[in-house]
Amino acid sequence: AGADDFLPILIYVLIMAAPPQLESNLAFIMRYRLASRLNGEAAYFYTNMVSATTFIETISPSSLSIDASEFIAHMQAAGVPGSQDYQSQSAAPGGVTMTEVPPPAGAAAATATDS
Repeated sequence: AGADDFLPILIYVLIMAAPPQLESNLAFIMRYRLASRLNGEAAYFYTNMVSATTFIETISPSSLSIDASEFIAHMQAAGVPGSQDYQSQSAAPGGVTMTEVPPPAGAAAATATDS
């Protein structure tokens, strides 16, 4: 497994793990890091975390060139938290994004943000 395999695996892990306050933690790192400490390998992993989070937030049937019902079926088959609660008939014309899929009761969404 090389670098090309890392990002898709990270995306899957983030979706399944649904870490709480992920976005606020990434924002904290960006705001308060020492520039000299976020370079090389640390910068590589930070960039991958931000990229994976952005992908998860913006994934939609149209971005994957698939039908909304197929998208939801795949999300449900993969066990994505909250995907079983989404009704395909309520999909907007632009498609559903993962941020529109509500998390199950008591679970944190993969894209949870702090208010």
